[in-house]
Amino acid sequence: MSIPRWPGMTWPVRARIREAVHRLLAAGADPNAAFINDDGWLQVALFGAAGIAGDPELTRMLLAAGADPTDERERHHGNEVLYHACEFPDPTCAMLVIDAGARQEFVDHDLGRALNFPNPEMVEMFCTHGARASEGNLHQAVWRRRPPRTVAALLDAGAPVDGDPAGEEIPLGHACWRGRVQMTRELIQRGAALRFRDGGSAIGAALHGSRHCNDPEGGPSMRPIDEIPREPYAAIVQALLAAGAPVPERIGEHGARAAMLIAELGIDPPN
Repeated sequence: MSIPRWPGMTWPVRARIREAVHRLLAAGADPNAAFINDDGWLQVALFGAAGIAGDPELTRMLLAAGADPTDERERHHGNEVLYHACEFPDPTCAMLVIDAGARQEFVDHDLGRALNFPNPEMVEMFCTHGARASEGNLHQAVWRRRPPRTVAALLDAGAPVDGDPAGEEIPLGHACWRGRVQMTRELIQRGAALRFRDGGSAIGAALHGSRHCNDPEGGPSMRPIDEIPREPYAAIVQALLAAGAPVPERIGEHGARAAMLIAELGIDPPN
């Protein structure tokens, strides 16, 4: 069960709140009762249960009593419940809200919110409960260094393995450049294109990263090359070569020869 984020929300306090909600609902209280906070946001009871307390029992109780999982009202767009429920490690509350009829656009949007947190179970739940994964979600997973299981879940949920049709987001290129070995292998196994629409290639991205990716998270780059670990890039290049990836002549129009950079990684350059 999720850790409560309300200060002082101990388990005895949580039990008393559950009992109070149970009695109020039994006495005819409206499960969709709401108020507008000082910032103008609609606050419904279900938001408190699923989005703030992360309490599956409270969430089930309110939904069974007729709470609206979309939390919409006139002049209020909704999506506060699911948007914040997906921030917990435990996916139960978010799953209950989705299964109760959360709008498809909310489910798709909040998959991206879930990817902001290192909670693979939450992402996987979204992917198996109707979320339509996009190329942006896959790009986000690579950027945030999510595990290969997350990439696999996104691909299974429809994320295109080669990014958008214009070729502007190529997950394999980012994985290779950032030294993400397991993610690169997963994308190769899924049939990602090893040569890119813009003329680049997966091996080119890996070799460029082996020289310039001092910080996989996108931090400062003007640092010594010896700060970059070679082992991940060597493993990536070997996997790409085994998959038949084309080797460019140079890395960039006037850059270093690819064969030289491959040799620097301790790999015999292909003939």
